[in-house]
Amino acid sequence: QKVMVKVGNGNCRSLTMSNADKAKATASNLWSKTKTTAMRTTQKVMVKVGNGNCRSLTMSNADKAKATASNLWSKTKTTAMRTTQKVMVKVGKAEETIDVQYNQERDRFLAHYRALKKLNADLVKYLDNLRDVSLQQTILAEDFVELYGSQGNLSQAIQRNQEVSKNIDSARLTHDEQMRADFLDPLSKYLGQCKEAKVRVGVLETRKVDMDRYSRDAKGAQEKGTNVSKSQIAVQKHDAAKANYNSLKNELLRDLPLLIEDSTRFLEPTFATYVTGMTEYYRQAARVTGDAVSAVGHINRQMVHDHARVLTPNETSSASHKVTVAPGSPEAYHQPTVNNSVPPPNPTYSTNASHTTAEFNHEDPYATTQRAPPPTAPRPMPTVPSKKVTRARALFDFAAQEANEVGFRTGDVIIIHNMKGDWWEGEFNGQRGLLPSNYVQVIAE
Repeated sequence: QKVMVKVGNGNCRSLTMSNADKAKATASNLWSKTKTTAMRTTQKVMVKVGNGNCRSLTMSNADKAKATASNLWSKTKTTAMRTTQKVMVKVGKAEETIDVQYNQERDRFLAHYRALKKLNADLVKYLDNLRDVSLQQTILAEDFVELYGSQGNLSQAIQRNQEVSKNIDSARLTHDEQMRADFLDPLSKYLGQCKEAKVRVGVLETRKVDMDRYSRDAKGAQEKGTNVSKSQIAVQKHDAAKANYNSLKNELLRDLPLLIEDSTRFLEPTFATYVTGMTEYYRQAARVTGDAVSAVGHINRQMVHDHARVLTPNETSSASHKVTVAPGSPEAYHQPTVNNSVPPPNPTYSTNASHTTAEFNHEDPYATTQRAPPPTAPRPMPTVPSKKVTRARALFDFAAQEANEVGFRTGDVIIIHNMKGDWWEGEFNGQRGLLPSNYVQVIAE
């Protein structure tokens, strides 16, 4: 093939006469090299059976070496002659037997064989994917246990879900064992005879090459007027090769359609195994997940899309303040402009008697969608007012909950006396007290 492609630029049939001569010469050279290689191999065999010393071979070992070398030479020569026949067919210098009926049955069988092998591979993938999904379910169940903890309302349901994942994997293992025992193993066994048939298809192809080359040799002997004995030998070889070819061809013309038809009957019980096994697996999975579903049936799953934000918005976060520090002057803060049309979330809170800490008791996110101002930080005690008077505009409503706080509504202008910390000290409508800094924005003077 390499010679044909090289001298014919990849197109064997378009070789000119000159190129055909080149191919013939190259093939002759190849034959010489093949013969030399065979003789070298013969020498190695003779050395091997004589324990590495050809001269010390006994008569028995010498006979063995001779027989082995003769057999090896015969196989090498046959292979070379078959290769020559294929090359000559490719370049149009020899005829090839074409059997349309057999070729159709052969191609139909080979396509069917590939489909059966694909079914086998796809079933293996199906079982492997089920295993991977089951493993991932177990991992997800462990993630929920780790993240949710044991104090929440659904802690028992989440713990139960971990057991559910294990039970589902147990059902999968049963399904896997059944599919391998009642589907994969029988299918692999059935593919064995299909593989045998494919090997016989290859044997028939070799017999066809032998038949064609012996036919060419017989015609050549007759055309050249070779002596009668050699001509008769060539004809006898062709007749024997033809008989061997026709015998196996007729066998395959009978067996190949039978294999295709038989596979239909074979697939019926395997398909039934697949359907019933898959159904039973999903039925068991649904049964063991029933308790977990009932434990979360009261939760509105759509509320997750309206889940309230608890983190202080970037617009009002102290982290967004630009800080400028000059030597000998107090820190000056500048807060960015805020879009008041979209207020931040408003978690509820309560304070203790000492008024030094704030505790936030968030409502169940699945029970409310109320959105309001952000949480307030712990309040410091009022300090002596600074000399500088600054005004700020309220961004959100703030209702005073303690006597030392000052309340206001969105848009009100408040006089700020002290701007240190998260709680500032301000004055509005004659009332002076603490107010959360992230509820107001300083008005540029």
